[in-house]
Amino acid sequence: MTVEFSLEADGLPLSAEEVFRAWHCPPDGGNAFVEAVVERTLEAARPRMAVRAGYRRLDAREIDLETGPVIGSQLEGASSLVVFLVTLGPGYDEWVRSSFRRDPLVGCAADTIGSLAVEEAAEILEGRVDAELLGEGLGATRRLSPGYCGWDVAGQAALFAALPEGFLGVRLSPSFMMVPLKSVSGVIGAGRRVAKRPYPCATCGIESCSRRRRGA
Repeated sequence: MTVEFSLEADGLPLSAEEVFRAWHCPPDGGNAFVEAVVERTLEAARPRMAVRAGYRRLDAREIDLETGPVIGSQLEGASSLVVFLVTLGPGYDEWVRSSFRRDPLVGCAADTIGSLAVEEAAEILEGRVDAELLGEGLGATRRLSPGYCGWDVAGQAALFAALPEGFLGVRLSPSFMMVPLKSVSGVIGAGRRVAKRPYPCATCGIESCSRRRRGA
């Protein structure tokens, strides 16, 4: 079963404070000028987001993800896997590029806002998947993505192979980067023997990880 849906950008909980947290700055950015730029960029960003999300649920035996031991332990016991994808669409990427050309500070803010927005959209998708599985009496893992916890980014290939061709208008580059860039892919394990475990942040060296910023 494949599910697709759109999300309203106005419904994503974004704030200047989140941008500054991602930049490791004080909550107000350190000065009034920077705070004003980020606030204006945030206001301009939402209309440029065409947020789409979707997923496909498969029997766990139908797909070999080669995740590595850390992610593999999180998925242990899953009887099915939910392969998901979320994107802000190509228009947002184009706006970020043009913003950098006009003003690097605005471009940096637009880029960070996009990263935060697509993660928030992925959170909403995860909540929908959780509710669906709970209705069937099944547990769910946290959402897990290539590039984290030892799962090589080349793992994107297996995820995209499990989704319909051209799903949500997102494609993979030869280096396994998603196009549009402001996209998130991954997997959620489902079954009667799985549950949400803490992310293994203590053994991970990726300081910029969104999970670490959230304190998960």
